Amino acid sequence: MRSVKAILGDRETIVVARSASIADAARLMAAHHIGALPVLDGRLAGIVSMRDVLAADVDEKAEELTMLNAYVHYIPAHMQVRTARP
Repeated sequence: MRSVKAILGDRETIVVARSASIADAARLMAAHHIGALPVLDGRLAGIVSMRDVLAADVDEKAEELTMLNAYVHYIPAHMQVRTARP
């Protein structure tokens, strides 16, 4: 069976710091055409994947939509809609 080194060759290992933003991790993955990054915090802290990045973005967008929806549909009591009389 071949080793991981046989697949990776002498390529540089691209990593991200645990303190990096999600956007920074996404940019690194896009720039290097990779789908996941080792996360370092002095040692290996985990792995973040493009799926993780997309899931975080979807969660953030859902929260923003909820707030916008509440804002758009909120009508204060003193601004009640009045219907025109015939």
